[in-house]
This record gives sequence, structure tokens and C-alpha cells, in this order.
Amino acid sequence: MRHTPSDQPLNSLETALRRVRRERNRGHHRKALLLLRRAAFEAKESPGVWTRYALCCAEEGKSEDAARAFSQAVWLCQRDGSKKRAHLTLQLASDAKAGTLPRIYSRRH
Repeated sequence: MRHTPSDQPLNSLETALRRVRRERNRGHHRKALLLLRRAAFEAKESPGVWTRYALCCAEEGKSEDAARAFSQAVWLCQRDGSKKRAHLTLQLASDAKAGTLPRIYSRRH
């Protein structure tokens, strides 16, 4: 099935996240991690991208980078007034630190 372009152009963040998904599906996890890192630093105000980057770091065993990215995501959620999202992100961070991420977030289980 071929992809047909939509009427509206994709913004750079959407394009980056599609590239990340494509690289992960191909098994190129290191490349996906680097793309996510770049997307997180370019989209400074997006807690979702920071959370994705943190999860990817946790999968790759980069616990310090994951902790920093999780704290950035939590801070952004709290700043935006989303206490529930901040709490969920903190829970993901503690699960990542303990090595108990659900299988959907980790390719190593």
C-alpha cells in the first residue's frame, strides 16, 4: 500500500517522529535514538517528545540520559499545569529506573 500525501504539509516534528518510527521498525534503534534526541532539543516545549526520548534512552541502557529527559518532560508537564500527565511521566521514570517498563515500551523483554 502506497502512502498518498495529504492536503496539508507535515511540520518538522511530525516528519521527525515518522522517521523515528521508520528507523525503529527497521531495527535501527541507535539511529532512532539520535533522531529523537534531535527532535527533543528542537521541540523544546513538547513533553511528549521528551518522554519518547527518555523511553528510548532507557531501552538502550542510557539511564542518566533517560533520567534527565524524564525530568525535562515532568517539568514541562508541571509548567503547563498537567498534574496527571506529570504523575504518569514520573511513574514511567520510576519504572524505567527499576527496569520494569511494560513490554510496549521496551524491545528487550
